[in-house]
Amino acid sequence: MEKKFRFWVKFNEEMAYSENFNNLACFFNEYQENVDGGNDPVLEQWTGLYDSTTWEELSDIQRKYWLEKDLAPSQWEGHELYENDVIEMIFDDYLRESRKIISKIYFDKGRFNFDYEGQMADLGQWFLIANAKVKGNVNQHPELLK
Repeated sequence: MEKKFRFWVKFNEEMAYSENFNNLACFFNEYQENVDGGNDPVLEQWTGLYDSTTWEELSDIQRKYWLEKDLAPSQWEGHELYENDVIEMIFDDYLRESRKIISKIYFDKGRFNFDYEGQMADLGQWFLIANAKVKGNVNQHPELLK
C-alpha cells in the first residue's frame, strides 16, 4: 500500500498533503516546522481505502480538479479515507433493518477503526459490507459528529 499522509494546520486552516511534496522527507520537514512554530498540526494517515462516491456524484468543481491532474474519469475510485475523516456508513446487518452510522476514523491497536454502538470496530472488515461516504474531516468540520 502506498503511504500517504496529510496534516491539518488550524492556524491557517489548511490541509497539506504528502503527494504535493517532492517526497515524504520534504513533507515531514514541513510538518516539523509547523510543530516547532507552535501551529499544532494534526497528522493523519491514509487508510488505503476509498469511499463509494461515484464519478457521477462528484460536483462539477471536483470533476474539473480531477481532470486538471491529467486523470481520466475511469481512474476515479472514490474519495480517499484518512484518519479523522467522518464517514457515513449504511449497511444491512441481516438481523436488523439497514442501519446508518456516522463516525470518525481513527488509528488504534495497529488498525484503522470507527465507533459502532460505543465499541471500536475494524474499518477494514466493515468497509467491505457497507456503503460508505466521507462527509468531511473532523478538524475542519467538528460539527459533523454532533
